[in-house]
Amino acid sequence: MRRWCYPCALLLAVGCGVAGREWAACSCPADVRPETFAALALGMSEGEAEAALGAPAGDYRTRRDIGHLFAGPGAGSSLPPPPGRFTREWLTDEYAIEIEFDPDGTAVRLRCGVALRPPTWPEWLTRLFDR
Repeated sequence: MRRWCYPCALLLAVGCGVAGREWAACSCPADVRPETFAALALGMSEGEAEAALGAPAGDYRTRRDIGHLFAGPGAGSSLPPPPGRFTREWLTDEYAIEIEFDPDGTAVRLRCGVALRPPTWPEWLTRLFDR
């Protein structure tokens, strides 16, 4: 009877981990998707953008090893915005939106990005042994 305790405890721990991960992924207050990006427009205020995305700008990722590949005007540039302009980002595990505002608080550039995830250990381990 006792020999079943460890496998059952392990199964319970894995199940709780998966459930917790799914809950964390669903608990993002920002609605950052291609559909909501399409609803944004140049000339919007920061408040209008926050209302369209459902939350203020912020980093809503659950994993810090996720980066984003942006598309749009100036996508290859890592230069800071010109003087007086400021940028706001909404980052999630799946998608990201970046909006650049002019000094008056009006959106002058919109960019969207998809998540770039590092390979998990089975992938890179498999690639290592496939060589």
